[in-house]
Amino acid sequence: MDSHDDKKEALRIFNPEQFRQDPPHYSYEEEGIDQHWKNRHFLSSLDFALTGIRTAIRDERNMKSHLVGAVLVFGFGLLFSLELVEWLFICSAIFGVIVLELLNSAIENLVDLVCGKNFSTFAKNAKDMAAGAVLLTSIYALIVGIIIFLPKLWALLS
Repeated sequence: MDSHDDKKEALRIFNPEQFRQDPPHYSYEEEGIDQHWKNRHFLSSLDFALTGIRTAIRDERNMKSHLVGAVLVFGFGLLFSLELVEWLFICSAIFGVIVLELLNSAIENLVDLVCGKNFSTFAKNAKDMAAGAVLLTSIYALIVGIIIFLPKLWALLS
């Protein structure tokens, strides 16, 4: 099935014209869906968020790699006594990579849930684009690291 067939199938399933005329409205109560799991308090929201982070660390190889890199960079930052603005760039780059890796993992899990073992060009594109976002942010983090640490390493070795 090529991309054109995927688009035709998506339009067959999701008719945009029908959606505009009669947008879906969902009510958990009307559907009889129990929402006992829904986060009703800040602490339960925090617990769900921390569970998501722990799950990514436990299950995602790339997340582990990013965290090892982050620990090494923090160590070098302490070793070289970075200035405040340097710490801001380093922390922003590290957190950017980690946040996008979390989003990438969530997108991959959701796509796998929806598609199962069926191939879809849309699913592949979604996963590839999310991975591309992580790659670009990782390149940015690498550039930040080079700009901040290379002069310090050069001075140390000279």
